[in-house]
Amino acid sequence: MQPHVFVVMPFGVKEAQPATTATGGAAAKPSVDIDFDEVYDLLIKPALMKAACVPFRADKEPGAGDIRTDMYFELVTADVILADISILNANVFYELGIRHGVAPRGVLMIHGGWARRPFDIAPDRTFDYDGKLFSIKKQERDDAWNGRLKAEVERLGQVLRGALDVDDQTTGSPLYKELAGLKAVDWTNIQTARAKYFGEVFADWKSRVEVAKLNGWPGDILTLADDAPTRFHRVKLLWQAADALCSMQRFEAALPVLKDLLLLDKTHRDAQTRVGLVLGRLGNVHEAKVHMLNVAQQYAGDTEAHGILGRVYKDLWKLEWSELGTLQERQSQAIATSNFIASAVRSYDLAARRKFDYYTGINVVSLVKVLEHLEQATGDKAVDCKISDINDLISVVRFAAQNVLASAGLDVGQDGVWAAATLGELELIAGDAEKARTFYRDAAAAPADILQREVHARASAAS
Repeated sequence: MQPHVFVVMPFGVKEAQPATTATGGAAAKPSVDIDFDEVYDLLIKPALMKAACVPFRADKEPGAGDIRTDMYFELVTADVILADISILNANVFYELGIRHGVAPRGVLMIHGGWARRPFDIAPDRTFDYDGKLFSIKKQERDDAWNGRLKAEVERLGQVLRGALDVDDQTTGSPLYKELAGLKAVDWTNIQTARAKYFGEVFADWKSRVEVAKLNGWPGDILTLADDAPTRFHRVKLLWQAADALCSMQRFEAALPVLKDLLLLDKTHRDAQTRVGLVLGRLGNVHEAKVHMLNVAQQYAGDTEAHGILGRVYKDLWKLEWSELGTLQERQSQAIATSNFIASAVRSYDLAARRKFDYYTGINVVSLVKVLEHLEQATGDKAVDCKISDINDLISVVRFAAQNVLASAGLDVGQDGVWAAATLGELELIAGDAEKARTFYRDAAAAPADILQREVHARASAAS
């Protein structure tokens, strides 16, 4: 998907002051009038298109609407802001400041070589373009001038493409660079007309993906995944498509969708972990292990990602034994590699104690009990998970799930469904298969939900 680039620059003809002032007896260089609409149409727009981007300027919007509202929306949501700081234009620096305040990256600055850059942004990386091209009057432009312009479009396009390729590796906003830990704004609940339109369109796409999943039509899902108005919506749509394909066991189709998603958003945690699962299901065990170990290393110091890290270690553990032929071989290998599952338990436990929910809690309980079962089956000792209050945790998980089920019920979405499934899992641990079946049947019979297939799978396993 081509990046959506919102261009922030002066409009119309503006006076460009010289970059140097008069000294001693020398006269100051004269100012020049620059048609910045020409700069955009003849240089910036073509260069961005050469860089495989979709350029956009607020005054070029053909539809009706409030240009000020649309401008703010673009400053917050655009993939990239390209700011022309060639002259000391108040509007440009105001808009640049907004973007620096709401996002850590996605800002490129260009300069035509006229005025000096202000002190606050002087250290920041800026890309030069040949502003002298536009100092030449139209009647004086010849074939040589056209050749220079064409070469400058090509050069600037390559420069911008190179900058975009490494943009996610740097913090472009000086505000986020200096104030470590500052978080970007969450703009997903913006209520402007344009935002509402995109939200309605996405809701329609999401429902169509769900219908295609229920009908068993992976081709329709892949077609829908190619259609989105912005990179943000495309990321969301690709994730819905990949998740639907995985629930249909269409792992070969899901893998390229996940990889496309990660090209757009390398930090998408669910997609990162799902790639490891999909690689494992496709039999690419070694590749899956390498991928999941890299993900585990990435989140090792992230205290907010303990639940994700637990899932990563759990999937790594399953890769160690799931393809072995006999039950005895699988059990022996599972004990031999129990360091992975012990790491998963500790990660889930940290997540549960930091901010408790029954999902992380039931993972701790179930995995500890699985290790106890494996120790009894093999006679070997598993790696110690260091969970000393498992019975207390069981009580807390049961209380939390019962509370959710009592308040949410099974007819209002996934919370009630998963609460019932959690209670079923607790009954399996307690050895009451009949009660477990009852909870799983209740969850599986609830109104259609995006998680329904997974609940059916758990119910089948319980039976």
